[in-house]
Amino acid sequence: MSGYPPKKNVTTNTPIPITLVDSSDRPKFKSSPTLAEGDFKISLDGSTLNNLATLPIVTPASGVIVEVILSQAEWNADRIAITAIDAAGDEWDDLLISIQTAEFQIGADLVDANWDESLTGSSHNISTSAGKRLRQIEEAFIHADGVIAVVTNGHTFTLDTGAVAEEDYYVGSRLQISEGTGAGQSRIIVAYTSGRVVTLDSDYITNPDTSSLYEIDSADVHVSISDSDLAEGFVAIYTDDTTITLDAGAVATEDYYKNEVIVFTHGTGKGQSRQIESYTSGRVVTMSPALVTALDTTTTWHIMTVVSPEHIAEDTWNTLLSAHTTAGSAGKAISDIETDTNNIQTILPGLMGENVKWSAMTFDSNNNMIAATITEYTDNTLVTPVKSWTVAATYNANSELLTYQLVDV
Repeated sequence: MSGYPPKKNVTTNTPIPITLVDSSDRPKFKSSPTLAEGDFKISLDGSTLNNLATLPIVTPASGVIVEVILSQAEWNADRIAITAIDAAGDEWDDLLISIQTAEFQIGADLVDANWDESLTGSSHNISTSAGKRLRQIEEAFIHADGVIAVVTNGHTFTLDTGAVAEEDYYVGSRLQISEGTGAGQSRIIVAYTSGRVVTLDSDYITNPDTSSLYEIDSADVHVSISDSDLAEGFVAIYTDDTTITLDAGAVATEDYYKNEVIVFTHGTGKGQSRQIESYTSGRVVTMSPALVTALDTTTTWHIMTVVSPEHIAEDTWNTLLSAHTTAGSAGKAISDIETDTNNIQTILPGLMGENVKWSAMTFDSNNNMIAATITEYTDNTLVTPVKSWTVAATYNANSELLTYQLVDV
Protein backbone atom coordinates (compact mmCIF):
# COMPACT_ATOMS: atom_id res chain seq x y z
CA MET A 1 0.00 0.00 0.00
CA SER A 2 1.34 3.41 -0.99
CA GLY A 3 0.05 5.41 1.98
CA TYR A 4 -1.51 5.21 5.43
CA PRO A 5 -4.30 4.59 6.05
CA PRO A 6 -5.06 2.78 2.74
CA LYS A 7 -7.17 4.91 0.41
CA LYS A 8 -10.62 3.75 -0.58
CA ASN A 9 -11.45 2.90 -4.22
CA VAL A 10 -8.02 3.42 -5.78
CA THR A 11 -6.07 1.27 -8.21
CA THR A 12 -2.86 0.00 -6.63
CA ASN A 13 -0.53 -2.79 -7.59
CA THR A 14 1.40 -2.58 -4.35
CA PRO A 15 1.25 -6.01 -2.66
CA ILE A 16 0.19 -6.51 0.94
CA PRO A 17 2.84 -8.83 2.44
CA ILE A 18 1.70 -11.35 5.04
CA THR A 19 3.09 -14.51 6.66
CA LEU A 20 1.24 -17.70 7.59
CA VAL A 21 2.00 -19.58 10.82
CA ASP A 22 2.94 -23.22 10.23
CA SER A 23 0.22 -25.23 12.02
CA SER A 24 2.61 -28.19 12.54
CA ASP A 25 5.57 -26.14 13.77
CA ARG A 26 4.23 -23.13 15.66
CA PRO A 27 5.17 -20.32 16.01
CA LYS A 28 7.32 -20.54 12.88
CA PHE A 29 6.07 -19.21 9.57
CA LYS A 30 5.04 -21.68 6.89
CA SER A 31 7.65 -21.95 4.14
CA SER A 32 6.38 -22.44 0.57
CA PRO A 33 2.71 -22.77 1.54
CA THR A 34 0.50 -24.38 -1.11
CA LEU A 35 -1.99 -21.73 -2.18
CA ALA A 36 -5.12 -22.67 -4.11
CA GLU A 37 -8.37 -21.13 -5.26
CA GLY A 38 -10.67 -20.71 -2.29
CA ASP A 39 -7.91 -20.32 0.31
CA PHE A 40 -8.20 -16.53 0.33
CA LYS A 41 -11.59 -14.85 0.52
CA ILE A 42 -12.68 -11.24 0.95
CA SER A 43 -15.66 -9.47 2.51
CA LEU A 44 -16.42 -5.79 1.79
CA ASP A 45 -18.30 -3.87 4.50
CA GLY A 46 -19.68 -7.11 5.98
CA SER A 47 -20.76 -8.69 2.71
CA THR A 48 -20.57 -12.42 1.90
CA LEU A 49 -17.06 -13.85 1.59
CA ASN A 50 -15.90 -14.33 -2.00
CA ASN A 51 -12.65 -15.56 -3.52
CA LEU A 52 -10.02 -12.90 -4.14
CA ALA A 53 -9.89 -11.77 -7.77
CA THR A 54 -6.14 -12.53 -7.84
CA LEU A 55 -4.72 -15.57 -6.04
CA PRO A 56 -1.86 -14.50 -3.70
CA ILE A 57 1.66 -15.68 -4.48
CA VAL A 58 4.71 -16.72 -2.46
CA THR A 59 7.59 -14.38 -3.17
CA PRO A 60 10.43 -14.95 -3.27
CA ALA A 61 9.83 -18.54 -4.30
CA SER A 62 10.22 -21.09 -1.47
CA GLY A 63 10.01 -18.26 1.08
CA VAL A 64 7.55 -17.41 3.84
CA ILE A 65 6.16 -14.14 2.49
CA VAL A 66 2.78 -14.25 0.76
CA GLU A 67 1.83 -11.20 -1.29
CA VAL A 68 -1.86 -10.26 -1.50
CA ILE A 69 -2.95 -7.89 -4.29
CA LEU A 70 -6.42 -6.33 -4.34
CA SER A 71 -8.26 -4.95 -7.37
CA GLN A 72 -9.81 -1.47 -7.41
CA ALA A 73 -13.24 -3.02 -6.79
CA GLU A 74 -11.86 -4.87 -3.76
CA TRP A 75 -10.44 -1.60 -2.38
CA ASN A 76 -13.88 0.06 -2.71
CA ALA A 77 -15.10 -0.42 0.86
CA ASP A 78 -14.73 1.24 4.25
CA ARG A 79 -13.99 -2.09 5.96
CA ILE A 80 -12.15 -4.90 4.19
CA ALA A 81 -11.83 -8.37 5.76
CA ILE A 82 -9.61 -11.03 4.15
CA THR A 83 -9.50 -14.62 5.43
CA ALA A 84 -6.64 -17.04 4.75
CA ILE A 85 -7.91 -20.57 5.49
CA ASP A 86 -6.33 -23.69 3.97
CA ALA A 87 -9.30 -25.23 2.15
CA ALA A 88 -7.44 -28.50 1.41
CA GLY A 89 -6.10 -29.17 4.88
CA ASP A 90 -4.30 -27.41 7.68
CA GLU A 91 -0.89 -26.27 6.40
CA TRP A 92 -1.23 -23.00 8.28
CA ASP A 93 -3.28 -21.47 11.07
CA ASP A 94 -6.36 -19.55 10.00
CA LEU A 95 -5.67 -15.85 9.53
CA LEU A 96 -7.90 -12.76 9.39
CA ILE A 97 -6.62 -9.55 7.79
CA SER A 98 -8.69 -6.47 8.63
CA ILE A 99 -8.19 -3.24 6.71
CA GLN A 100 -9.85 0.11 7.44
CA THR A 101 -9.72 2.46 4.44
CA ALA A 102 -10.13 6.23 4.36
CA GLU A 103 -11.03 8.95 1.87
CA PHE A 104 -7.71 10.70 2.61
CA GLN A 105 -4.22 9.48 3.44
CA ILE A 106 -1.69 10.93 5.85
CA GLY A 107 0.80 12.50 3.48
CA ALA A 108 0.12 13.59 -0.09
CA ASP A 109 -3.69 13.73 0.22
CA LEU A 110 -3.56 15.92 3.33
CA VAL A 111 -1.00 18.21 1.70
CA ASP A 112 -3.17 18.51 -1.42
CA ALA A 113 -6.29 19.18 0.64
CA ASN A 114 -4.43 21.83 2.62
CA TRP A 115 -3.16 23.79 -0.38
CA ASP A 116 -6.39 23.35 -2.39
CA GLU A 117 -8.52 24.72 0.44
CA SER A 118 -10.36 27.93 -0.51
CA LEU A 119 -9.46 30.83 1.75
CA THR A 120 -12.69 32.72 2.45
CA GLY A 121 -13.67 35.10 5.19
CA SER A 122 -16.53 32.86 6.27
CA SER A 123 -14.55 29.63 6.65
CA HIS A 124 -11.09 30.87 7.64
CA ASN A 125 -11.46 34.00 9.71
CA ILE A 126 -9.89 33.07 13.06
CA SER A 127 -7.88 36.02 14.32
CA THR A 128 -4.12 35.63 13.60
CA SER A 129 -4.69 32.21 11.97
CA ALA A 130 -2.66 31.10 8.95
CA GLY A 131 -5.70 31.18 6.66
CA LYS A 132 -6.66 34.74 7.57
CA ARG A 133 -3.08 36.01 7.36
CA LEU A 134 -2.55 34.46 3.90
CA ARG A 135 -5.80 36.00 2.68
CA GLN A 136 -4.74 39.40 4.01
CA ILE A 137 -1.38 39.09 2.23
CA GLU A 138 -3.13 38.26 -1.04
CA GLU A 139 -5.53 41.17 -0.67
CA ALA A 140 -2.61 43.54 -0.06
CA PHE A 141 -0.99 42.58 -3.37
CA ILE A 142 -3.80 41.44 -5.69
CA HIS A 143 -6.92 43.64 -5.90
CA ALA A 144 -8.74 41.61 -8.57
CA ASP A 145 -8.22 38.84 -11.11
CA GLY A 146 -10.09 37.30 -14.00
CA VAL A 147 -10.17 37.07 -17.81
CA ILE A 148 -9.86 39.85 -20.39
CA ALA A 149 -13.40 40.27 -21.79
CA VAL A 150 -12.82 42.68 -24.71
CA VAL A 151 -9.65 43.88 -26.47
CA THR A 152 -10.10 47.38 -27.96
CA ASN A 153 -6.45 48.19 -28.69
CA GLY A 154 -2.99 47.79 -27.14
CA HIS A 155 -3.83 49.94 -24.13
CA THR A 156 -7.63 49.71 -23.75
CA PHE A 157 -9.41 46.60 -22.49
CA THR A 158 -12.68 45.56 -20.86
CA LEU A 159 -12.36 43.30 -17.83
CA ASP A 160 -14.74 40.56 -16.71
CA THR A 161 -16.80 40.53 -13.51
CA GLY A 162 -13.73 39.70 -11.44
CA ALA A 163 -13.18 43.47 -11.34
CA VAL A 164 -15.24 46.04 -9.40
CA ALA A 165 -17.68 48.11 -11.50
CA GLU A 166 -16.85 51.51 -9.98
CA GLU A 167 -15.32 54.49 -11.82
CA ASP A 168 -11.64 55.23 -11.08
CA TYR A 169 -11.52 52.28 -8.66
CA TYR A 170 -8.19 50.90 -9.95
CA VAL A 171 -6.52 54.09 -11.22
CA GLY A 172 -2.84 53.99 -10.24
CA SER A 173 -2.77 50.20 -9.92
CA ARG A 174 -1.04 47.83 -12.33
CA LEU A 175 -2.76 45.53 -14.83
CA GLN A 176 -0.62 42.42 -15.20
CA ILE A 177 -1.24 39.62 -17.69
CA SER A 178 -0.60 36.54 -15.55
CA GLU A 179 -1.38 33.70 -17.99
CA GLY A 180 -2.16 33.17 -21.67
CA THR A 181 -1.34 35.46 -24.60
CA GLY A 182 0.86 38.36 -23.47
CA ALA A 183 1.71 36.80 -20.11
CA GLY A 184 4.42 38.55 -18.08
CA GLN A 185 3.59 42.10 -19.17
CA SER A 186 2.21 44.85 -16.94
CA ARG A 187 1.15 48.49 -17.35
CA ILE A 188 -0.13 51.26 -15.07
CA ILE A 189 -3.90 51.95 -15.13
CA VAL A 190 -4.53 55.65 -15.91
CA ALA A 191 -8.32 55.50 -16.37
CA TYR A 192 -11.10 53.14 -15.32
CA THR A 193 -14.87 53.25 -15.92
CA SER A 194 -17.88 51.74 -14.19
CA GLY A 195 -18.22 49.51 -17.26
CA ARG A 196 -14.88 47.91 -16.30
CA VAL A 197 -13.05 49.55 -19.23
CA VAL A 198 -9.39 50.06 -18.34
CA THR A 199 -6.96 52.44 -20.06
CA LEU A 200 -3.22 51.88 -19.61
CA ASP A 201 -0.28 54.29 -19.69
CA SER A 202 1.24 52.58 -22.77
CA ASP A 203 0.64 49.73 -25.21
CA TYR A 204 1.57 46.16 -24.44
CA ILE A 205 4.29 44.73 -26.70
CA THR A 206 2.16 41.62 -27.23
CA ASN A 207 -1.55 42.25 -27.02
CA PRO A 208 -3.49 39.91 -24.71
CA ASP A 209 -6.69 38.32 -26.00
CA THR A 210 -9.90 36.99 -24.47
CA SER A 211 -8.10 33.86 -23.26
CA SER A 212 -5.60 35.91 -21.22
CA LEU A 213 -5.82 35.97 -17.42
CA TYR A 214 -5.19 39.28 -15.67
CA GLU A 215 -4.35 40.47 -12.17
CA ILE A 216 -4.72 44.00 -10.83
CA ASP A 217 -1.81 44.57 -8.46
CA SER A 218 -0.57 47.42 -6.33
CA ALA A 219 1.68 49.52 -8.54
CA ASP A 220 4.15 50.42 -5.79
CA VAL A 221 4.14 47.65 -3.20
CA HIS A 222 7.07 47.96 -0.82
CA VAL A 223 7.89 45.85 2.21
CA SER A 224 10.35 47.78 4.36
CA ILE A 225 12.80 45.67 6.33
CA SER A 226 15.64 48.18 6.49
CA ASP A 227 16.57 51.50 4.86
CA SER A 228 18.40 49.70 2.06
CA ASP A 229 15.09 48.28 0.83
CA LEU A 230 13.94 51.70 -0.37
CA ALA A 231 16.16 53.49 -2.86
CA GLU A 232 15.36 56.19 -5.40
CA GLY A 233 17.07 58.71 -7.63
CA PHE A 234 17.69 59.70 -11.25
CA VAL A 235 19.02 57.73 -14.20
CA ALA A 236 22.66 58.74 -14.63
CA ILE A 237 23.30 57.01 -17.98
CA TYR A 238 20.88 55.40 -20.44
CA THR A 239 22.86 52.79 -22.39
CA ASP A 240 20.10 50.84 -24.15
CA ASP A 241 16.66 49.33 -23.53
CA THR A 242 18.02 46.78 -21.01
CA THR A 243 20.98 48.63 -19.44
CA ILE A 244 21.17 51.84 -17.40
CA THR A 245 23.43 53.35 -14.74
CA LEU A 246 21.89 54.74 -11.56
CA ASP A 247 23.01 57.83 -9.64
CA ALA A 248 24.44 57.95 -6.10
CA GLY A 249 21.00 57.20 -4.62
CA ALA A 250 21.79 53.52 -5.19
CA VAL A 251 24.19 51.40 -3.12
CA ALA A 252 27.48 50.63 -4.90
CA THR A 253 27.64 46.91 -4.05
CA GLU A 254 27.60 44.12 -6.62
CA ASP A 255 24.31 42.16 -6.83
CA TYR A 256 22.79 44.37 -4.11
CA TYR A 257 19.50 44.87 -5.98
CA LYS A 258 19.53 41.67 -8.05
CA ASN A 259 16.04 40.18 -8.54
CA GLU A 260 14.33 43.31 -7.17
CA VAL A 261 11.98 45.49 -9.25
CA ILE A 262 12.90 48.94 -10.55
CA VAL A 263 10.02 51.30 -11.33
CA PHE A 264 10.40 54.50 -13.37
CA THR A 265 7.95 56.90 -11.76
CA HIS A 266 8.53 60.32 -13.43
CA GLY A 267 10.17 61.86 -16.47
CA THR A 268 10.85 60.29 -19.85
CA GLY A 269 9.67 56.67 -20.00
CA LYS A 270 7.69 56.91 -16.75
CA GLY A 271 5.21 54.13 -15.88
CA GLN A 272 7.47 51.24 -16.82
CA SER A 273 8.83 48.65 -14.40
CA ARG A 274 11.31 45.84 -14.90
CA GLN A 275 13.07 43.10 -12.93
CA ILE A 276 16.76 43.64 -12.20
CA GLU A 277 18.66 40.68 -13.65
CA SER A 278 22.15 41.87 -12.59
CA TYR A 279 23.69 44.78 -10.72
CA THR A 280 27.34 45.91 -10.52
CA SER A 281 29.33 47.90 -7.98
CA GLY A 282 29.36 50.68 -10.56
CA ARG A 283 25.56 50.92 -10.19
CA VAL A 284 24.94 49.43 -13.66
CA VAL A 285 21.54 47.75 -13.91
CA THR A 286 20.64 45.05 -16.44
CA MET A 287 16.85 44.69 -16.73
CA SER A 288 14.36 42.28 -18.26
CA PRO A 289 12.30 42.47 -20.40
CA ALA A 290 13.50 45.30 -22.64
CA LEU A 291 12.00 48.76 -22.14
CA VAL A 292 9.40 49.97 -24.65
CA THR A 293 10.19 53.67 -24.17
CA ALA A 294 13.75 54.96 -23.79
CA LEU A 295 14.82 56.78 -20.62
CA ASP A 296 17.06 59.79 -20.06
CA THR A 297 18.59 61.75 -17.18
CA THR A 298 15.18 63.30 -16.34
CA THR A 299 13.80 59.84 -15.47
CA THR A 300 13.38 59.04 -11.77
CA TRP A 301 13.68 55.47 -10.53
CA HIS A 302 12.51 53.62 -7.45
CA ILE A 303 13.71 50.14 -6.33
CA MET A 304 11.22 48.01 -4.43
CA THR A 305 11.50 44.77 -2.52
CA VAL A 306 8.69 42.65 -3.88
CA VAL A 307 7.49 39.72 -1.80
CA SER A 308 7.31 36.77 -4.20
CA PRO A 309 5.28 33.57 -3.70
CA GLU A 310 8.62 31.78 -3.23
CA HIS A 311 9.53 34.12 -0.33
CA ILE A 312 6.14 33.65 1.30
CA ALA A 313 6.38 29.87 0.97
CA GLU A 314 9.90 29.83 2.40
CA ASP A 315 8.90 31.97 5.41
CA THR A 316 5.81 29.80 5.98
CA TRP A 317 7.74 26.51 6.05
CA ASN A 318 10.54 28.00 8.19
CA THR A 319 8.11 29.18 10.91
CA LEU A 320 8.41 27.33 14.23
CA LEU A 321 5.22 25.37 14.96
CA SER A 322 5.59 26.15 18.66
CA ALA A 323 4.43 29.69 17.89
CA HIS A 324 1.17 28.50 16.32
CA THR A 325 -1.07 26.76 18.84
CA THR A 326 -4.49 28.30 18.11
CA ALA A 327 -7.12 25.56 18.31
CA GLY A 328 -8.39 24.70 14.85
CA SER A 329 -5.53 26.41 13.00
CA ALA A 330 -3.32 24.72 10.39
CA GLY A 331 -0.22 25.21 12.57
CA LYS A 332 -1.80 23.42 15.55
CA ALA A 333 -2.99 20.52 13.37
CA ILE A 334 0.45 20.00 11.84
CA SER A 335 2.07 20.22 15.29
CA ASP A 336 -0.28 17.52 16.59
CA ILE A 337 0.60 15.25 13.64
CA GLU A 338 4.30 15.79 14.36
CA THR A 339 3.79 14.93 18.05
CA ASP A 340 1.89 11.73 17.25
CA THR A 341 4.53 10.69 14.71
CA ASN A 342 7.35 11.32 17.21
CA ASN A 343 5.52 9.21 19.81
CA ILE A 344 5.30 6.28 17.41
CA GLN A 345 8.95 6.60 16.45
CA THR A 346 9.93 6.72 20.13
CA ILE A 347 7.88 3.61 20.91
CA LEU A 348 9.12 1.62 17.92
CA PRO A 349 12.72 2.73 17.28
CA GLY A 350 14.31 1.38 14.13
CA LEU A 351 11.10 -0.25 12.90
CA MET A 352 10.29 2.34 10.26
CA GLY A 353 12.49 2.37 7.18
CA GLU A 354 12.90 1.21 3.62
CA ASN A 355 13.93 -2.26 4.79
CA VAL A 356 10.88 -2.76 7.05
CA LYS A 357 7.34 -3.88 6.15
CA TRP A 358 4.21 -3.71 8.31
CA SER A 359 1.48 -6.26 7.57
CA ALA A 360 -1.61 -7.94 9.00
CA MET A 361 -2.69 -4.64 10.58
CA THR A 362 -5.91 -4.69 12.61
CA PHE A 363 -7.91 -1.60 13.67
CA ASP A 364 -10.55 -0.95 16.30
CA SER A 365 -13.86 0.87 15.68
CA ASN A 366 -12.08 4.23 16.07
CA ASN A 367 -9.52 3.36 13.37
CA ASN A 368 -6.72 2.90 15.91
CA MET A 369 -4.21 0.19 14.99
CA ILE A 370 -4.36 -2.50 17.69
CA ALA A 371 -2.27 -5.24 16.11
CA ALA A 372 0.31 -5.69 13.33
CA THR A 373 3.21 -7.80 12.17
CA ILE A 374 6.56 -6.11 11.47
CA THR A 375 9.24 -7.75 9.33
CA GLU A 376 12.79 -6.46 8.96
CA TYR A 377 14.76 -7.35 5.81
CA THR A 378 18.44 -7.15 4.95
CA ASP A 379 17.85 -4.23 2.55
CA ASN A 380 15.15 -2.25 0.78
CA THR A 381 14.57 -4.97 -1.84
CA LEU A 382 12.50 -6.70 0.87
CA VAL A 383 13.62 -10.14 -0.25
CA THR A 384 15.55 -11.66 2.64
CA PRO A 385 13.85 -11.35 6.07
CA VAL A 386 16.01 -10.89 9.16
CA LYS A 387 13.54 -10.72 12.02
CA SER A 388 9.83 -10.33 12.78
CA TRP A 389 7.79 -8.89 15.64
CA THR A 390 4.13 -8.66 16.56
CA VAL A 391 2.71 -5.42 17.94
CA ALA A 392 -0.30 -5.07 20.23
CA ALA A 393 -1.68 -1.74 21.46
CA THR A 394 -4.58 -0.38 23.54
CA TYR A 395 -6.18 3.08 23.58
CA ASN A 396 -8.48 5.10 25.81
CA ALA A 397 -11.82 6.60 24.79
CA ASN A 398 -10.00 9.61 23.28
CA SER A 399 -7.88 7.33 21.04
CA GLU A 400 -4.77 8.12 23.08
CA LEU A 401 -2.23 5.28 23.31
CA LEU A 402 -2.32 3.54 26.67
CA THR A 403 -0.18 0.40 26.29
CA TYR A 404 1.79 -1.37 23.63
CA GLN A 405 3.62 -4.68 23.41
CA LEU A 406 6.39 -5.63 20.99
CA VAL A 407 7.11 -9.40 20.86
CA ASP A 408 9.76 -11.28 18.90
CA VAL A 409 8.31 -13.93 16.60
